[in-house]
Amino acid sequence: MRIIRLPLIRVFILALSLLLLGLSVVNTDYIHVSGMDSYLNDQVGYISVARNYSETGRLESNIIYPSTLNQNQSKNYLYMPGHYVVLAASYSLLGYSPLNSIIPNLLGYLIASCALFLTAQKVYGRIHAYLATIIFASFPPILIYSFTAMAEITLLAACMLSLCAFVYLPQRWRPTIGPLLLLLPILFKETGALLLLPMMSLMLHEREGPWVKNSLLMILLSVFLVLFVVFSIFSDRPSIMLPTIFIGDFLAVYADAFAMDQVSISISDWLRAIWGHLTVNLHYFFPPVEQVSYLEMFSLWFVLLAIPAGLFVFMSERDFFILGCTVMVIVLFLFVLGLYSIWGFRGVRTMLICLPFSAIIMARLLLSRFDPRYHRKLIVVLLVAGSIFGVAGVSSVYANQNLVRADDMRKTGFLEKIGHNNSMLVAPHWLSMDYVNKHHAVKYSFIPANGKTLKLLKQRYQVGTLVLPIGEEGVTLKPREVISNGFRVEGEGSFRGVHFLFFKRRV
Repeated sequence: MRIIRLPLIRVFILALSLLLLGLSVVNTDYIHVSGMDSYLNDQVGYISVARNYSETGRLESNIIYPSTLNQNQSKNYLYMPGHYVVLAASYSLLGYSPLNSIIPNLLGYLIASCALFLTAQKVYGRIHAYLATIIFASFPPILIYSFTAMAEITLLAACMLSLCAFVYLPQRWRPTIGPLLLLLPILFKETGALLLLPMMSLMLHEREGPWVKNSLLMILLSVFLVLFVVFSIFSDRPSIMLPTIFIGDFLAVYADAFAMDQVSISISDWLRAIWGHLTVNLHYFFPPVEQVSYLEMFSLWFVLLAIPAGLFVFMSERDFFILGCTVMVIVLFLFVLGLYSIWGFRGVRTMLICLPFSAIIMARLLLSRFDPRYHRKLIVVLLVAGSIFGVAGVSSVYANQNLVRADDMRKTGFLEKIGHNNSMLVAPHWLSMDYVNKHHAVKYSFIPANGKTLKLLKQRYQVGTLVLPIGEEGVTLKPREVISNGFRVEGEGSFRGVHFLFFKRRV
């Protein structure tokens, strides 16, 4: 094919080289479930569903959220199926291992980098494409998440594959094929629907043929397909979104099946909840450095820098594709501000889908500020600086990986001494994630917030062991509530200064 030429090979080699540099400092024989202060523990959930799917053909999770027990959904996995299926394909082809758990993201990183290059090259030319790809590929969180089983990188690969295909489509096919391309990222995450904004802005940027008619047709088809897929085919899933928005504390989001019973969700309540998140997030937008790492702050602010940069480029050049990319960043940022907490890597993870578009915007701004005679030198400078910065970011996160692994092994060893069988284990999440990952057949639940929720859990699942910390902040379940639900005390122990009671279900 004409597009598979030396420039694309160069980009592939660049991305592969950055991965290899990162792999030189990352231990790939272990799932770092407690990495980044445990912000990587979602890996256990993705791996659980993927392993079940590869072994049984069913999308089913071994991890249960007590807060969802009252929702009566037929499925028990939380997210769209794309990443689960891709991860399961790796296990089906290669078998389960920590390394095989990150292969989808390693490939996704290479695919996203190459697809971004081809997209930017088609729209703006080769120099711009090189610059945008360097910014994207060397961005520290992109490299960091590429060495995990998290879902961010495969989502990015799906987005960039769809956009790349859209860019190279003949104009007459875009209104009908474009909505179908949009389905690929949506199968990985609902926010993939935002890809419609740069797609539409590209049609406005080029303005070939009856673009108004074509745009309306594409919008209508896209809205129909997105609503059908999300709210029909994959609608029967539990959700922790409402307690996250309206209450926000750990017990409501993860542990209390009755937390939403006393919460109204009228329009005025929605507005109050959104306003509350906005005010808190904006108040802490510049947090103390002891609360948020420099890596997290820089990463989020860099993606958001595309907003003023994109508006400046649009006003200077009337580039509607840049405007569409900017609006996408704005819309998703407002979504995060109004519905979630931006720190704790939640903002960074959610906003990563915008990074390719931020890179396109920043590359456009840089090239407009420098004389064309210096563009190639600019590429070299950014290549060297970006490579150093990207690998340094990976090293900073994984510098303590051996200590984290040793701590996880101690937690797992403590739980293994209890003598739990293959029934459900209920225990603190901070203590259990590595154990659950290493004992795949075991079902696991967060500790219910109260006796009523424990009763629901017991009715639905064969709970065998409950590990209850006594006096730990955030644990509200009482020993008497456990006993009244048909459990007996089998023992006790201490770990890291926390005293535990071990309950077994009475036969």
